[in-house]
Amino acid sequence: AEKVGAVNTIVKRDGKLYTIVLDVSHSMFMASKFTTAKEAAKNLISVLDEEDYVCLVTFSGEIKVETPRKVKDCKDHLVSFINSLTTGHGTDIGMGLEEALKTIKALNLTENQVMVISDGFSFESEREAKDVAKELYDAGATVSAITTYIPSDGNGGARTMRDIVNAGQIGNYYEISRPEDVVKV
Repeated sequence: AEKVGAVNTIVKRDGKLYTIVLDVSHSMFMASKFTTAKEAAKNLISVLDEEDYVCLVTFSGEIKVETPRKVKDCKDHLVSFINSLTTGHGTDIGMGLEEALKTIKALNLTENQVMVISDGFSFESEREAKDVAKELYDAGATVSAITTYIPSDGNGGARTMRDIVNAGQIGNYYEISRPEDVVKV
């Protein structure tokens, strides 16, 4: 007699998760980069479906995660929270992306989108952001990036952000320099 074993399958739950990974490091304080980044995050939240899930991860030298909830249950809270944010020290984009990966794995939803909003300057990374982005893609997430920049930044930060998007074959890349440019995203 032949024994047939059970196949373990992971069943994904229906739903969409949008994780916003927002840079609140000191380099974002220069010019209007931080205001632009906060406007971009609030704009993203405003266009999400009320039944979608949203998670906000902020990073500088430390990570803070706003628990993922349905947009209809947390939109006002998240907008208020974003408005209250101030910049801190240090930058670790990889660590911010790792928190997004943990959230995606924990919720196990059918669609996962990650939007990184940063100037792209990462000085204290324990892991390369593009390597974590590759793990996000491998977990089924689409990773996009918004680079907030000022002309004196050069292209180093933008290169990092492009590398994050290019770690997979899907995702979008945007550059914005002023709060009013957010509507282009």
